Amino acid sequence: GADTARSLTDIGETLRDLKRYDEALRSFQEARKMLETVHKGDHPSVAIALEDVADTLTWLDLREQAMRNYKLALGMLQRLHPHGDFATARVLESIGDMHGWGRPPEHEMAYAYYTRALEMRRKLGQTDHWRVARLEDYCGDSLEVLNKYDEALKRHMTALDLRLAAYTDG
Repeated sequence: GADTARSLTDIGETLRDLKRYDEALRSFQEARKMLETVHKGDHPSVAIALEDVADTLTWLDLREQAMRNYKLALGMLQRLHPHGDFATARVLESIGDMHGWGRPPEHEMAYAYYTRALEMRRKLGQTDHWRVARLEDYCGDSLEVLNKYDEALKRHMTALDLRLAAYTDG
């Protein structure tokens, strides 16, 4: 059951690190199927398994399939945690990446997802985390492409301030 799925996930992560994406995908898909059997209906483990599948599909440049899996994971997480959680913020960021790196890029959509992820992390009390700084930069990147330079500069400056504060604090 769930223990076997954990082993399959660990194998998938290692295979992905080795850039053996097809094998990693099979391992993640098997873990997802197993978790769906163990946990009937919505469950955080199933949502994370969907995210693992989506991440790997992205590496294989199977973008439409990846987006479907991210959206399934997002829907499940939103039903489980209607007020948000860190896993939901991570999936929102990944969907933002899909839009920002799309062909053609959809920077307004990317910005909307990055902003939602950023707001969720802040609402959850994560104000000085490296992911918050990275999201500020991603928002800035999207705004810059949209020719909103003043807003982009503010986002990049906020990211720098967060990183400098983290650097001087530790």
